[in-house]
Amino acid sequence: GAVTALLGPSGRGQPTLLEIVAGSLTPGGGRIEGIEGRRCSYAFQDARLLPWMTVSGNIEFVLRDLFDAAECRSRSTHWIELVGLAGFAGYYPSELSGGMRQRVGIARALAVKPAVLLADEPTSMLDVSIRLDIMNLVHDLKEREDFSCLFVTHDLAGAHYVSDRIAVMYAGTICEMGSSDEVINDPLHPYTQ
Repeated sequence: GAVTALLGPSGRGQPTLLEIVAGSLTPGGGRIEGIEGRRCSYAFQDARLLPWMTVSGNIEFVLRDLFDAAECRSRSTHWIELVGLAGFAGYYPSELSGGMRQRVGIARALAVKPAVLLADEPTSMLDVSIRLDIMNLVHDLKEREDFSCLFVTHDLAGAHYVSDRIAVMYAGTICEMGSSDEVINDPLHPYTQ
């Protein structure tokens, strides 16, 4: 039920760590405890929507192996409403703003009811005001739907705002971790400082 922000400079291993958590890569050492890859779901930086499918089609696509067509439609409608896009079910990704596409990507990721949402820089390509909307959406949905979130970002202020905990990654290693307030107000590692 917590959001952990994973901070660090580009090219330092954050997406690789997400792939290890999801089970699509095997770690060279150590282990992941407490979650299984099939219980994780991705929300990508660029939303990665299928351009030839409508909003509802993009969400139903990930549900089709789990439910019959009627249940897929019902769940898609539910999630479209939850992310604030009621009335946009028949729109194509090219007809949506960046923030709206990101909302669809989050709905698609959460529609399968994961234990952990792996959010790979879901706000980095958005305007500042829209970033806040997306962070609030993740927080509100987490409270409502009871999932945990590993939120990769380079935005220190955004990490402090959205997360309960912050882990700072440098050179492929977690160099500092603690509550958001601890890491922001009393940084210990030189990179965090």
